Amino acid sequence: MFASLLLAMLAPAAPVAKPVKPLGAAPKIVVVLSVPGQGPVVAVSVVRKVSQVYEATVEENGVPVLKRLTREVDVMEYRNIALVDSGATFQTGDGKPLTAAEAATRLKDGGYLIIPSDREPIDPAYRKAFSPEAVVAEPAKDSKTTIVDGGSPNVPVLVAVKADDKGVVRLPARGTRDVIVKVPVSKEVDGVTKIETIETTQKVQDLVPTPYDAVKPVVTTAEGKAVAADSAKARLAAGEIVLVSTNGKPVDGAFLKLVKPETLVMVSDAMMRPTSPLQSATGSGGNRR
Repeated sequence: MFASLLLAMLAPAAPVAKPVKPLGAAPKIVVVLSVPGQGPVVAVSVVRKVSQVYEATVEENGVPVLKRLTREVDVMEYRNIALVDSGATFQTGDGKPLTAAEAATRLKDGGYLIIPSDREPIDPAYRKAFSPEAVVAEPAKDSKTTIVDGGSPNVPVLVAVKADDKGVVRLPARGTRDVIVKVPVSKEVDGVTKIETIETTQKVQDLVPTPYDAVKPVVTTAEGKAVAADSAKARLAAGEIVLVSTNGKPVDGAFLKLVKPETLVMVSDAMMRPTSPLQSATGSGGNRR
């Protein structure tokens, strides 16, 4: 009995799956246009202060008085400006600093820029996939101007993929998810009709984590080499940054130059970006009425 107990104590414990640590927000690829007389141009958001007039009740000599007051508030505006005037800091995909003029020279004929999807620094895990040819722009810490996605269609996205804590590799594919929406409803109270807002669950179309075998993507490297499903899944299980087509068509060569040659590239109709992420699964969009 003692020997059995000793063997049980010495036997290795069953492996425990470690939870997958999420990365920071995925960076975005945005379009840079070449405009005669301006050079490369990007879409930006600009925060500026404006005066706002409002009414408030204040007390004067013990008497409440309604007054019109003025306060300064921040407003967000969107516009197109020259890349050199964007206030961003630039570097190559492998981290070498670029001046605004050098970045503009690289993109003088237009092209694509990698930016953070928020104002936080891009996670180093994503940076490892960037090609030295890529130009990366991040907003200066105190800048009120931020380069943004101008909404250009058919631009591929960078996605971090790793097996979940159950060892399953999942890809972002079309499906439905539940969201909470607020719905106005009429209610009779003491003979008076009142409008109240209630919360209800609605299914919407979106990209949702889906097992690899259900998606069946066509996988290649950025340099064009085909990758078998088993090899792709093995790489993805360990953790990979992937370039994903958003329109179900092969990724254009201009985008492929933004990542290293060995980067995995995926194409699948199931991974196409929904036309409207908040379109309901039954076809209606927005809140119910």
